[in-house]
Amino acid sequence: MASITAHSTLDSVDVEFRRARDRARCRPSSVQQAAHNVAALEQTRKQLAKLSAAVFSEAGWTDSDVTALRRAEARTQEALAAAIARDSITVATSSQVRASGVPIVQVAMLLDATESMQPWIDGVRGHIVAAARKLSQLTNLDVRLGLVLYRDIGDGDHRFAVQDFTDPDTFVAFLMEQRACGGGGDSTEDVLGGFHKLTTALSWQRGTIHACVWCCDAPGHGMMSPKQISSWRQRDIAADRFPDGDPDGRTLEDACAGLAKLRMSPVFLRLTSGTDRIVEMFD
Repeated sequence: MASITAHSTLDSVDVEFRRARDRARCRPSSVQQAAHNVAALEQTRKQLAKLSAAVFSEAGWTDSDVTALRRAEARTQEALAAAIARDSITVATSSQVRASGVPIVQVAMLLDATESMQPWIDGVRGHIVAAARKLSQLTNLDVRLGLVLYRDIGDGDHRFAVQDFTDPDTFVAFLMEQRACGGGGDSTEDVLGGFHKLTTALSWQRGTIHACVWCCDAPGHGMMSPKQISSWRQRDIAADRFPDGDPDGRTLEDACAGLAKLRMSPVFLRLTSGTDRIVEMFD
């Protein structure tokens, strides 16, 4: 990663972003390489965050420069996050295969599908399917993909969308039809409702390997810290309509019990620091 000086230019920074996106496009040829990729891409994400912070601290940027740099950074972080999810699936399921020798793998995607998530959904879609196909090639497994999209309480018929386990082509066709929308009018989403659908609405089979990738950019109801709530309120943005928790009575313990029954621990795809607290709560 190039060092940042007072003479940094937009072009030189954009070169770093393009190099990072090139690294994200490199698909692993083995499970060992997939594990290496996960670590390397995580490190790249951290380096890019420092890179951006250093650049924005410099004087002399025009508004158009800042806008262009922000867009390039967002595209790059999306590509890296999707690639990490892709390779994490390979690593997680392959380790289970070595232990059990089971020929069928069921991989579920749990996605926040509110409006802010559309770029991430577009980015993840191709990588997840590519990971499933690569895993099949590397291990001769039958990889089946399932999907749960969740939005928020009050989004009516759009609150959830579910695709049961199927082949990669059908998975992609279903996801192509979906569009991020809604959000319930506040900054939190129906996380626990999503986990309830994940564990009860999909046809999980006994004697198969279970894996899940969870991708979101907002916490669930009752999961915001007091500091987060205060920050949102200072900006006159609705924080959480249900700060005491899920109004349907679902709890974090219920979600964890459902995952334990399936002997599954989700791979969480971190998009923003705003979700760090919910990861800590699940841990």
